[in-house]
Amino acid sequence: MFYVYGIVRKDSINSLADYTGIGNPPSPIKSISVDGYDIIVSELEHLEKLEPEDVVTHSNVLNKLFAVTEVIPVKFGTVSPESLELFNIIRSNSTKLKDTLRKIQGRMEVGLKIYWQQSALQAKILEYFDLARAQKEYGQNRDGSYALEIKIGQIAEEIVEQWRETLIHTIETMIEPLADDAVTGKLISIYMLCNLSFLIPRAKRDVFQEQIYKLEDKFGRELQINYVDNLPPFNFIDLKLGS
Repeated sequence: MFYVYGIVRKDSINSLADYTGIGNPPSPIKSISVDGYDIIVSELEHLEKLEPEDVVTHSNVLNKLFAVTEVIPVKFGTVSPESLELFNIIRSNSTKLKDTLRKIQGRMEVGLKIYWQQSALQAKILEYFDLARAQKEYGQNRDGSYALEIKIGQIAEEIVEQWRETLIHTIETMIEPLADDAVTGKLISIYMLCNLSFLIPRAKRDVFQEQIYKLEDKFGRELQINYVDNLPPFNFIDLKLGS
């Protein structure tokens, strides 16, 4: 059984001797060469289940590969029962593999997640809303308090939506033109305003970071901006291997 990490061009990795694979104890890592590609795998006698630490190991292997060559990341948990299946998959996807490597050559993925600051939202609400006056207007009984909570919630939603519209417009103007491709991810928290991944040329890394700094200068007091770069292009690969 083979656990698959990713695919690189044949002979683009000098040695895999110091790579550490999944499992306890850690499995060795090797490459299987097929038609100009090296599939980076761990060969296992069996695999009952994957542990949380295996997610980190999988990511570490890909990051290490990505530091020295273009790598097509394979989804965590991908296994193949035999090498023949891997051979067939590579050969049946030769055109897609070639196009994918061309697309990601000299490029990296960057991730941008932006959240609204709760303290900034509260301050913004008070700009629009006299809370003390509203408490008197709505009254202190249960129905009045509930109605006031609904009103504050509506104002908060309007402010957050304004932030999101302004933010997306700014990103479209300042950042997206630097990227070759962009993917919108799910909003995984009620505090999240945007979740974006970009595919950018490595040569534009510094310019891209400068735009992120400008974004922080513009919105830093209202928003929390989380930015990570130099990632393997997970979100820009459309290729399925194994099971």
